[in-house]
Amino acid sequence: MGFAANQARLLSLTARKCDLETQMQLILNNKLNMAKETARIANVYSDAASNRKLFVFKPTTDATQSQYKEVTASELYSNGQLLVVKKVAKSTDNPSGYQQIGNLGAEQIEKGLREGLLYLVQAADLTTQDPKTINFTADYGGTTGSILNTAPTNTQWQIVDWRSSTTIMDQLNSADDEAAQLNYETAMKEINVKETKLDVEMNNIETQHSAVSNEIESVNKIITKNTEESFKYLT
Repeated sequence: MGFAANQARLLSLTARKCDLETQMQLILNNKLNMAKETARIANVYSDAASNRKLFVFKPTTDATQSQYKEVTASELYSNGQLLVVKKVAKSTDNPSGYQQIGNLGAEQIEKGLREGLLYLVQAADLTTQDPKTINFTADYGGTTGSILNTAPTNTQWQIVDWRSSTTIMDQLNSADDEAAQLNYETAMKEINVKETKLDVEMNNIETQHSAVSNEIESVNKIITKNTEESFKYLT
């Protein structure tokens, strides 16, 4: 094979080698993205397995009924005599700066309690002087959507910490665990299948890359030998 043919062959092999290396880099990038996706899937499963939910404890002697209810305003009041309130601007009609809330869903109430945007109050013992005691006027005790249609004027209500209340149960929410595990296992199987395919593809490319590298080395030796023989008379 002549000098020019060897050079052409070398250029072709070099281009092929670069193409293979580009493919290998793409596979590595895909595997990196899959690793990130695996971490995301694991985090989603972990969050679902460790998420918590607030329940209202409802004593019952009927074994067919659950003792735990969602933290709706009606369940809080009927089972613990607790009202849900939020802070509002103080006014002449409402000097306490609190307003009763009764039209929020369970998720909104739980979110508000956990984030400190909503509070629970219960009727306070008038013989004690608790700095956390607040007063509702009749207007604010009987707002639209409230649990109490009428509230006694000047009745004192004491703020209750939901974390220490025996009426509120903060428990792991196992209702979504089965679905979360199924989603996790399905997603991981898909990831494993994709990863296996990439590994096979990577092995094939590495084999080709090794063969091309060896051929490049051979062609380089031939070119070097041809060069030495062609120009040895000039040295």
